[in-house]
Amino acid sequence: MTAVITSLVGVLGTLLGSVVTHAFQQRSARRTERNALDAQRRQERLDACGAYAGLLVELITDDTDPGTAPDPRPCGPGEHPRRRTP
Repeated sequence: MTAVITSLVGVLGTLLGSVVTHAFQQRSARRTERNALDAQRRQERLDACGAYAGLLVELITDDTDPGTAPDPRPCGPGEHPRRRTP
């Protein structure tokens, strides 16, 4: 009888150990996936902010460059601003 009880305790201990191990592995896998998604989102935000900053710099330099400033003279009747001769 002692051998049967010892065997049952051993089997139950092994099953309990495998269930606990499975739970820890699942939690670790979820955490790893969440961290990967967070890193991907962070990189996307950095890319978007970098693109926005680049556009702002381009806008500022276009506004301050006198060569690209619009011609302040109004167009005459029937005159297109791009076809006007200086």
